[in-house]
Amino acid sequence: MRLVRFVLPALLLAAPLHAAESTGSGKWTIGPNLGFSVLSSTENVPSSFGFGSPTAGGPIFGTLQPGLRIGSIASGGTLEIYLDTGMNFTHSAGNSFYALLNTLNVQRNFSSQAATTPFVTAGGGFATIGDSGDNETHPIFGLGFGLRHRVSDGHGVVRAELRYDRFSGTGSSLNSIGVKSGVDLLLH
Repeated sequence: MRLVRFVLPALLLAAPLHAAESTGSGKWTIGPNLGFSVLSSTENVPSSFGFGSPTAGGPIFGTLQPGLRIGSIASGGTLEIYLDTGMNFTHSAGNSFYALLNTLNVQRNFSSQAATTPFVTAGGGFATIGDSGDNETHPIFGLGFGLRHRVSDGHGVVRAELRYDRFSGTGSSLNSIGVKSGVDLLLH
């Protein structure tokens, strides 16, 4: 398990670097994310504004997720590979709950020429989830679709997406449905 904590992040960081080198005329991207997710679980997850789910039996709660996205756009402009990082945190009744998320994603833009274009994205990685005294690392897989719009004469992109992520663990799982938005600076 300790090996996964060090090797997987190194691979996730190396993949976008390799993709950028192999694209030749590709562009680097970097930008902040801000998302809002509704999380649900069959377990008791502490929340500062949670409520029980009558159908699933477990809590459902919303959380803000700030993060950073670093990636590369392939030379054709329709394919992006990016590392998406984020953090969720909540504190209630003296207990803290956090999740540190790192996913490597592939995004397919429907058009490289249009100023505004829809896209689909899929990715996987890991999430370190913990509370006041303990933490565990779990795999995470997700899918999304959204819109991106070029701004500032093509030097930046504003994007928004609807995303579903599933955190898997030993005998438990956590589902996340959310909206994520951000601004990317395109570096040539």
